[in-house]
Amino acid sequence: MAAAVLALPLGASVTPSMAENGSDPLAQAAEAARSLTFSGDVTVSWIDQRSVSHSTRLHVDAGAGVVRIGGGPALAASTTDQRWLFRHGEWDLVSPVAAPAAAARRPAADVKYAISKTDGPAVAGRPTTVSELRVGGVIRERLYLDRQTNLLLRRDLLDAAGYIVRTVASDSIVLGDELVARKPDHSVDRQPAAMTAVRSPYRAPASLAGGYERIGMFRRDGAVQVVYSDGVHTLSLFEQSGRLDRSALPEGGDAVRIGSVNGVRLEWSGGQVVVWAAGPSTYTLVGDGSGDDVLAAAGSVPWPAKLSMWQRVHRACAGIVDAVSLG
Repeated sequence: MAAAVLALPLGASVTPSMAENGSDPLAQAAEAARSLTFSGDVTVSWIDQRSVSHSTRLHVDAGAGVVRIGGGPALAASTTDQRWLFRHGEWDLVSPVAAPAAAARRPAADVKYAISKTDGPAVAGRPTTVSELRVGGVIRERLYLDRQTNLLLRRDLLDAAGYIVRTVASDSIVLGDELVARKPDHSVDRQPAAMTAVRSPYRAPASLAGGYERIGMFRRDGAVQVVYSDGVHTLSLFEQSGRLDRSALPEGGDAVRIGSVNGVRLEWSGGQVVVWAAGPSTYTLVGDGSGDDVLAAAGSVPWPAKLSMWQRVHRACAGIVDAVSLG
């Protein structure tokens, strides 16, 4: 159940591969969530960059391959290849059109992580098997799978120092046969268009620090979005032309250094958001990994190319046309 919870807050995220892989606990959990009917409550707890603790409770319903999440009213819904967010009084279909193909390109979890399994404690009254994921001998994740069904009942994310920084845990779960979830009846199609290449000054490196491999490229709301995965976590890199308007950023962010420039990091229940400007572009990196992992990936994004004279003239002309058309 927690597998779906962690995937849904990021509209751009890609689900774990559905390939049969006995060593990949997330693939096992995703298959279980897709095939079973259940409902229950989940608590998400996290510690922000200022060491302040937060928590929120969500309700989850699943059946016939559909998972719906809410905190009272519905917040999100998901199938294997589609994602919806409920906002401004309507359902928005936000999954990339090429999401299934991107999921197929997800690297195997054991490329970056050493995975070991052992018997775990009971979670929501059910016995579990715990998978510990290590990088360089350090535990970075613990996944508690229901021993009977393989549903993910708890997920602990640890930082590089070994401290738990986010936990998603089932408080209760009821398995059944009665259908308790369905797709939204009506939705607005806001899926981004898939891309095969980007033009200068945009950048879409094949990989980022921390074992993140590129699995998809999309155009979304005037920005280029590049999606990466390390086999367990997902990153979405959004790049837009223009300067960063810091006054438009939410309050509570912390200053961070991204290479040779200053940026802002914001933390939320689903992960990290890092925003910075470099050259003619503004970048936003959204990831569900730990803060140190996401910052390392941000620091490896290559510096943008300078605009050519023709590109500067073309952009200026486009701005004039927009101004005239809006006048």
